Amino acid sequence: MEPEVEITQPDESQYLSETLSERKDDIKQQDAKTIDKSLFINWKKDILIPAKIPTFREDILSILRGFRNGCVYGIKIRLPHAAVMTLLFSNDRSIENMSSTIFKKTREHSINLGRFVMLYKLLIVLIRRILRYPHNHFPIIHILAGGIGGGIIWGQRTSVNHQINLYVFSRIFMGLIRSGVERGYFDGSLWKKWYLLFASITWAIVMYLFEFEEHNISRSLAASMRYLYHNEMKMPNDLNQCWKWITTSSV
Repeated sequence: MEPEVEITQPDESQYLSETLSERKDDIKQQDAKTIDKSLFINWKKDILIPAKIPTFREDILSILRGFRNGCVYGIKIRLPHAAVMTLLFSNDRSIENMSSTIFKKTREHSINLGRFVMLYKLLIVLIRRILRYPHNHFPIIHILAGGIGGGIIWGQRTSVNHQINLYVFSRIFMGLIRSGVERGYFDGSLWKKWYLLFASITWAIVMYLFEFEEHNISRSLAASMRYLYHNEMKMPNDLNQCWKWITTSSV
């Protein structure tokens, strides 16, 4: 008699476990392919990227072009902003006075921005040539140029410079958070959870300062908040008062 061959049934749970494991591996591989690698920074690899060595003529043109672009962009940004803010909060002045204010703020913004871009590019050229780097693609060049140029151009506290510095500071604060997430220093989901607290603290502080220490906040912010929160009128009794209640911006 021939020996009976024992046929073993495959373990269904083991089969499902292996299938799920393979499926998870496939998903991980697909996710790895879809990740935007441009979000991750490899300093050594990025610095070693071949870059064209600028000629002396290209350096000069870049500096001159930077001054021109800074002036033009400053006018585009400051002129409408200064016009709107002056018309909203300084409309009790004469036309000549308002026009002079708009012109001065626009000129200061555009000239300073043009000077900074020109100085920044000049410092990049000088630092690169002094340190004998082959091209501009080195962090230390831009850090030094930005720090020196920022202190020279934006270091004098005026209303325009102060506003620009605060604007840039708020943007780099968020940029540093994103940079930390990209480098894996902390989980990005934590910032989303803490953003509610960030917003609550911000508005709690600004409302306290406005109500009790208004002299410690900027005049433009104080003027805006007075219009929003200290601009009540009595309940209108007739149509004429109702129309004034709707259209009048003063108390």
